[in-house]
Amino acid sequence: SEGGLARKSALVPLILLLILLIILFPMFPHLVLSHDNDIVWCKPIKRDEKFVIRYIHSVNKSPVEDSIRWNGKKLIICETLYQSYGAGIPNEPEDSQTFTWTDKGLLLSNINLERYSVDLFVGTIADHYLIYRDREYQLKKLAGEQILLNISVKRLSAFNLLFRKTYLSC
Repeated sequence: SEGGLARKSALVPLILLLILLIILFPMFPHLVLSHDNDIVWCKPIKRDEKFVIRYIHSVNKSPVEDSIRWNGKKLIICETLYQSYGAGIPNEPEDSQTFTWTDKGLLLSNINLERYSVDLFVGTIADHYLIYRDREYQLKKLAGEQILLNISVKRLSAFNLLFRKTYLSC
């Protein structure tokens, strides 16, 4: 009947609009490393998922690992693992923070610093690594040395992930 056909043809623009919204709406959270607003690396991330930034401390030349969790809104700096005390290394916990000796070194826990993003200067000595989902990414290979990297979680659309050249490393 003509009434049924008119209803079906009225649905077509609505369905096309819905598909367009799904493709363009940024809804897929990704851990993103960017420099000057250009994404140099990104991977999908889930709520409460953690990653680690590992580097060599500039003063005492020992390894440090910072654990960071995404709570669905912000990055939470959770804990730091040190190999040794030294200049620039905290020697007393603050507020609810705790120090624990582990087989890997001294663990400062309950840091709970909330940030929307973390800026990280990729130097020549620190040899920064991102450890994410059991894979290590050397930051100077991803982005170069002596640059400022921004670490954040961004919601990307299907269009961003499929067609934008800047997101091909995702």
